[in-house]
Amino acid sequence: MKNTYTPDNKPLYTKYRVFRAGEKGEILDEVEGFTFTLRLPDPHARKALLRYAKSVRAENPLLAAELVSLLIQFESASAGVFANLDESDLTDIYEPDIYSLIAECDKLREQLHDLKNGIDELDGEVCE
Repeated sequence: MKNTYTPDNKPLYTKYRVFRAGEKGEILDEVEGFTFTLRLPDPHARKALLRYAKSVRAENPLLAAELVSLLIQFESASAGVFANLDESDLTDIYEPDIYSLIAECDKLREQLHDLKNGIDELDGEVCE
């Protein structure tokens, strides 16, 4: 699948079929009902993802931080400069403490990794 943006002037239609994945990436089952897929090369999708991050932030700050981090990584990798975002988009989303949320997200990822390693070690001890 190419990682570029080509405008699609068609109305709403079924373009993708979405499947749930397990923790190890295995395909479980098809998602029923309406889904809407966002692809990062699409500048409109990036704006929508920023808005979603802002909306979900109070309920799930880790998800919000991960989404913002994903967008920052995408922009850095593609040498984008948020050209299609208004300054208000950035000031609404990138409040000063969002970077502390990203740092917290990284710390939680490390803790989860350590926890998984600890569980694996315990499994080995219990089985022996």
